[in-house]
Amino acid sequence: MAFLIGFSCRAGEPQNIGTAASRFPLAVTTMRLSVLIITFLFATLNAIAQHKGDTSVPIWYIDSLKREIADLKRTNNFLYWGYQEKTSVDKIDTVFIRSDSSIITFSLKDGKPLKRQFNILSKDKELVQYTFHFYDSKGQVRYVENWDVLKNDYFDAKLTSAERIQYDSLGRPTLSIKYLQSVRRTIRIKYWYDKNGKRQVMPVAIKGDALWDE
Repeated sequence: MAFLIGFSCRAGEPQNIGTAASRFPLAVTTMRLSVLIITFLFATLNAIAQHKGDTSVPIWYIDSLKREIADLKRTNNFLYWGYQEKTSVDKIDTVFIRSDSSIITFSLKDGKPLKRQFNILSKDKELVQYTFHFYDSKGQVRYVENWDVLKNDYFDAKLTSAERIQYDSLGRPTLSIKYLQSVRRTIRIKYWYDKNGKRQVMPVAIKGDALWDE
């Protein structure tokens, strides 16, 4: 029989977030550093190309830049949600849905969720798996992570999958990109809608981690 038990606590008083640069100082610093690195690589390639009289850009160099940009996006995503949680969360609620599962909700001052953690427990009440959902200001899930706990230690876990989702102005999903660690594949699903609102789907499987590739 399912049961529902919950409790809540107040997080630290939210701080004045300020401008975009002050809201995410680590993300901004990381972005600036990566931009400098990319600019340096372009300048180096251009100098070599002019010296050799060949202005074509080799594929390996383009791939290198793509990896650099993808790493930048991954880092900024991590810093963005972490900083939002640290500065903006006002209340944390925990609800036990069943004896083997619970949900922790991190809410903003206006009551909207910023993050939810869905936990799966063993019969001994130990954490086995957990999933993070991160929400935008419209309450839409924008980023998801799934983790398997190792050695019954919350801080010793393995990321099994990660997904990011995009929406149109009507709140309908337009793109889902999910990386599956077990098979080292990225599933990219594009959604579009006909004049009657019926959703069309086009999935594509990509080798390796392409979660942050465009």
